[in-house]
Amino acid sequence: MRVLHLTAGTKWTGPAAVSVGQVTALRDAGVEAEIAVTRASPLAERLSGEGWVRPLLAPGRRPRDFLLDVAVLNETLARERFDLVHSHSTHDHMIASAALSGLAVPLVRSFHHESGFRPLLSSWGRRRAAGFAFSSAALQSAFVSRFSPKEPCGRFPPVADVALFRPEPREPDLRQEFGVPSPAFVVGTVGKMAPGRGHDIALRILAASRDPNIVLLHVGKGEARDRLWQLARSLGVAD
Repeated sequence: MRVLHLTAGTKWTGPAAVSVGQVTALRDAGVEAEIAVTRASPLAERLSGEGWVRPLLAPGRRPRDFLLDVAVLNETLARERFDLVHSHSTHDHMIASAALSGLAVPLVRSFHHESGFRPLLSSWGRRRAAGFAFSSAALQSAFVSRFSPKEPCGRFPPVADVALFRPEPREPDLRQEFGVPSPAFVVGTVGKMAPGRGHDIALRILAASRDPNIVLLHVGKGEARDRLWQLARSLGVAD
């Protein structure tokens, strides 16, 4: 089976990182999976040299860029045989919907956040999807309750790199770098510190636990960082 994923993301974050992880996992499982990304982007640069990455999409969002993307993708799909196209955002789903016109290739749309439900144009794309995938069960339930789709729906969650994320002792110098006591149990998050991401909930849980052997380590930056520090100090867990 040959699958082409699309992601219009330009950075190694959000749906772009998830889609690349899924493609890697598919390839490890023996599926001939590839991904089309935005050319001249940090993501394309990071993945340069990988034979399964295609920098096909234009970096702009103007109507001319959209039409160019449609033409390039249509030419690629007409020239090469793909059994499935899988899009990961409203923008690349719209490109794929137009590019697949007249081609007998099914299109699957992944949703990574409920914001993908809202754009008016996405309804046009939804009608052209052969199925939908979701990064969580809650997202799938929200979609089904709102749209009652006839097309198949299923979870296609992010892939965990077990070689990188493993529950075993780490190098002591990493603990020292972050000021984490050696015997402490570390709970961590990695991501942008923005409202609605649950960092504040984690701080409140830490405060409620009243366990001095638990350390909460947030890795990232964002507009909510100062507010989270203030909350941590008010809860007595800033240490």
